[in-house]
Amino acid sequence: MAARGDDPSVWWRPLDGQEPKAPGTHVLAIGISRYQHVEDGHDPRGYSTYGIRQLHSAALSAFTVANWFRRSHHNPSAPLASIRLLLSPSPEESTRPELDQTQSLPPALRHEVVRALYEWRKDCDENRDSVGVLYVSGHGMLLDGETPVILLEDFAAEPLVFQNSLNVGSVQRAMSGVLAHAQFYFVDACQSPTRLRIYQGEGRLLDDPRALDRRDSAPIYYGAAPGQEAYAQTEYGSIFSQALISCLDSRGADFVRGQWQVSALSLHERLLQAIEEAARTIEVVQSARVGGMIGHGTLHVLTRPPMVPIRFLLQPKQVVGSVHGALLNSRMMPLLDPITFEPNPFEDERPTGIYGLRLQAVGLSGDRREMCEFWAAEVPYGIDSVVWVDE
Repeated sequence: MAARGDDPSVWWRPLDGQEPKAPGTHVLAIGISRYQHVEDGHDPRGYSTYGIRQLHSAALSAFTVANWFRRSHHNPSAPLASIRLLLSPSPEESTRPELDQTQSLPPALRHEVVRALYEWRKDCDENRDSVGVLYVSGHGMLLDGETPVILLEDFAAEPLVFQNSLNVGSVQRAMSGVLAHAQFYFVDACQSPTRLRIYQGEGRLLDDPRALDRRDSAPIYYGAAPGQEAYAQTEYGSIFSQALISCLDSRGADFVRGQWQVSALSLHERLLQAIEEAARTIEVVQSARVGGMIGHGTLHVLTRPPMVPIRFLLQPKQVVGSVHGALLNSRMMPLLDPITFEPNPFEDERPTGIYGLRLQAVGLSGDRREMCEFWAAEVPYGIDSVVWVDE
C-alpha cells in the first residue's frame, strides 16, 4: 500500500504509483453497522431514531466488495488506481481477522464521508477514460416516499436527523460534470418508507455544479425496491454484496469485442436476477431496481471465460449402469470419457461454450445404441438437462 498523503480514507493505491492523470478505476466503499445515537450505541440519546437498531454485517459487506476490487479487478483500459474505505463496524465485525487491516481507517461519520467523496471526485475528474465506483451499505430510509438515503454513523446527532445521511442519487447528479466516462453506484440498504418530507440539504454531501453531462453511463443499482427490506447473512455479508461479487466474478459477464466484460448493461439484468435468487434461498423477498443512466461502460474484464455448471440427469433411472457416455467439446473431441452416471445426475463445471454428450446404451436384448446431442452452456445457468434413454 502506498502512502495515503492527506486522505486518511485511502486504503489502497498501486505501490508503483500511477502516471499523472492516467485513466484508472477509483473505488469508494462505505459500510455502516454501528450507529452512535440509537439503541445500544455508545450515546443512545439521539433525536428521533425511528426505531432503527444496530446492524451486524454492513461494514463487512463494504469491506468484502472493496477487497474484491483489490484482489480481483481487471480492466486494462482503466486499471485499479485507488480504493477508499470508510467503515463503522459492529462489535462482532471488529473481531473478524480480515478487518484487522482496516483499524486505522476513519469511521463513516458525516465529515469523513464528505472529505472522502470530494477526494474521490477529484480522482475521477483526471481522465475521460477513468471509471468511478461508489458502494454504500447501511440503514436506508425512503424520504418523501421517493428519496432514498443511507444513514451514517452519526445519524440523529442533530435535530434535523437526516442531516447525517447520504443521498446517493444526489452524488450521482453532482458527478455529472466529472471526466470519468463510466460511473457505477451501488446502494446496499433497505428502502424503509417514511412520511417525512425531505428538507433542503439532507443527505446531499457534494455540491452540484449542474454541469453538462458527458458521461456514457452512470447507473445506480439499488439493492431493494421501495418499501422493501435488504437482507444479510451475518457470516457472509449482505445478499446484495454476495450477488454483486458473483456477477463480477463471472455471472455478470457478456462476450463483447473478443472479451468477457462486466458492464453497466450486463449488470442491469444479471445483478437483479442474482439478488432475487439469493433471497429465495433464505426464503425472503428482495428485489433490486436500477436508476440513473445506463449506457456503455466496462467495469471489469475477465481474464478467462466464465465457469458455468453442467448437469445431466439420466432417465429413466433403471438404465443407470447400462449407459456409458463421454462429455465432448464443440469439435466432438472427448473431454471426459467415460461418464458412468454413478452418481446420477452427472455434474461438472466448465468454461462457457458448446458441449456435447455421447451415450452408449446396452438394451435388454444386448443390442448397443449410440446417441449424441449438443447444448450451449451460457452464463449464468450453464446446462441443466434431462436425458432420456429408451430401454
